[in-house]
Amino acid sequence: MQDVKKLRVWHLAQELGLEVIEALSVPAVRRVPGLRNQAVRAANSVAANLAEGCARPSRAEFLRFVGIAIGSANELETHLGLASRASILSAEIHTKLELRLNLVRRMLISLMRVMEQQIAADENRSRQTLVEHRDLSKTP
Repeated sequence: MQDVKKLRVWHLAQELGLEVIEALSVPAVRRVPGLRNQAVRAANSVAANLAEGCARPSRAEFLRFVGIAIGSANELETHLGLASRASILSAEIHTKLELRLNLVRRMLISLMRVMEQQIAADENRSRQTLVEHRDLSKTP
């Protein structure tokens, strides 16, 4: 378990969620029922999945929640694109949100790679320890 508040990506994901709420608090969003709720849910799911993953006891479980957070980021990208094409978001606001989203997603992917390397290193250490114990048990 680790403290989610120590993850910069969690803070940026929360900021992104607030920016999405603000950007989609416009009357034009009523033209596409459910779009605002879906986009806000996806945006807030990024930070929420990081928080839930941090509370898990193993790195593998945390890694799974980082993957879910990446999926939520991809879902948000789809909703923002639809909002832009439906002229709910201006090109300027859409670009600003996309830049923030891309930064968060890159950070999540980097976190995932680090976690995968740590898990692999843990597995290698476990295998090595097992081999050493086997070797010691064979010694007369």
